[in-house]
Amino acid sequence: MCVSKFKNKYSRCWPILFLVAGLHSSCYVDSRGEDRLPVSLSAVTFKADVLSYGSYPNSGVLDVQENPFRHWTDASAKWNVNQWVNEDASARAMVGFYLWASVLALDPSGENQYYLGLALEGLLTVQNLNAAELEVVRAELYSAYQQVLLQFPNSLTYSELGMPIHLATLAYQKLADLGGEIPEGWILIETENGPRAVESRKL
Repeated sequence: MCVSKFKNKYSRCWPILFLVAGLHSSCYVDSRGEDRLPVSLSAVTFKADVLSYGSYPNSGVLDVQENPFRHWTDASAKWNVNQWVNEDASARAMVGFYLWASVLALDPSGENQYYLGLALEGLLTVQNLNAAELEVVRAELYSAYQQVLLQFPNSLTYSELGMPIHLATLAYQKLADLGGEIPEGWILIETENGPRAVESRKL
């Protein structure tokens, strides 16, 4: 049974939480049990220079040869992807980046942009990155959450009970917690339903 913090309104599981958390489950396979991905994911390694290709509106990640999802044409397949057993934390985290960056390029949305941010957060936990590489990860991580506010300010995800959750608020809180710059004009206000990130000019 798939367990996650968020599900969308059709109750599809969010695979990135498995990728980041390091839980182990089976490969994404077809009905005959055969792998449907074009390369061995154990061969995926960390590459700082491709991280800037991830956030909307950049779709350059689809041109990266090492991206195992570069030939995808149907972004809805993301809901069927579980984590692949892989002891290399760097490879596992990069798989998450490639997955969500590719999905975002094919289907631009605040949901996909936010989960790209979570994938980039996963890279912060990789033990063998040097200071320069971590600086690149942080810069792209901040950009990912900033783009949720700037490009997809009204985007939603859904709780397990089907309640709407404003991704702008989640992205705002992520930036605040991680020390990233909040885009100009965005503030956090209290509402009867809890904190809500809004653009001050719209109040």
